[in-house]
Amino acid sequence: MGKPFQRKDRNDKDWYISYYEPGGKRVKRRVGPSKKLAEAALSKIEVAIAEGRYLEVKNQDKVLFEGLADEYLRTHCLHQKSYRSFHSIHVRKLKEVFKGKSLRV
Repeated sequence: MGKPFQRKDRNDKDWYISYYEPGGKRVKRRVGPSKKLAEAALSKIEVAIAEGRYLEVKNQDKVLFEGLADEYLRTHCLHQKSYRSFHSIHVRKLKEVFKGKSLRV
C-alpha cells in the first residue's frame, strides 16, 4: 500500500514514507535517517488504517461556516453600530452562499 523512499532531489540522508489515506489523498512524510524506522512507521500507519483507527484524530467536531460567522459578529462587531451593520450585511450574504458547509481545520 505504501512505500519508504529517499528523495533524489536533495542531498539529505532522510527517509520518507508515502501512503494513501482512506479517502484517497496521498500523504508523504519525512521519518528519519533510517530505512528500518521508515518501514516501522509505515507499517504502524497501515495497521491503523486497516483497523479503522487512522482517522480518529481527524474526526473532530466539524465547524460550520454559520457558527463561525455568528461568532465573528458577536466578538468583533460588538461596539460600533455602523461597523456591525456593515459587516452583518456581508456576513448574511456569505452565510447564504456557504450554508451547511464545514470548515477545514
